[in-house]
Amino acid sequence: DSHLLKQLVGGLSAPLECYEALRQVVERLVPQLADLAAIDILGDDGTPQRVAVSHANNPAIASVLQRTACDLRDGTCAPTLTVLRSGSPYLKEECDQVGFELFLATAELTGDLKEVLRGLQPCSYIAVPLSIRGNCVGVITLLYTALSRRLSHGPTHVWPHQLAPRVSPPPLLARLDHPPRH
Repeated sequence: DSHLLKQLVGGLSAPLECYEALRQVVERLVPQLADLAAIDILGDDGTPQRVAVSHANNPAIASVLQRTACDLRDGTCAPTLTVLRSGSPYLKEECDQVGFELFLATAELTGDLKEVLRGLQPCSYIAVPLSIRGNCVGVITLLYTALSRRLSHGPTHVWPHQLAPRVSPPPLLARLDHPPRH
């Protein structure tokens, strides 16, 4: 729907602090386009940072994923970190329980937090790189869960790819224009 895309781009052009604009983007994506949305960027030191998460009906889950950023740690079997490092999109049209359990086993979470995330019952997943001049500087992730039972396919693939070039945060542009001196 081009109306939603215009809303998202309009929100990004507003005079907001960069991270606040990214938070507004994920809040608009959920629940229309996904049950859960997250945006992660690479910090000045090259480490991934979670800047925004939204869940369709459970702010506690969004808070856990914001606070722990468990899928951004080295050694965790998670596509988000792979997308950040490779700059290539990742699509899992139908999530399997084995892959999700592998993620949970490597995510260094307490048993209680693992149970909270198991409650998501992921169905489908897409992660699209946020790139500036061919450099991956972040990733936008959409997760479809038992909440909606939607799967990422067909027209759903188009949204993140149309949105990603418009989301790349301005401070990252400045960093790429003036690379650090060694």
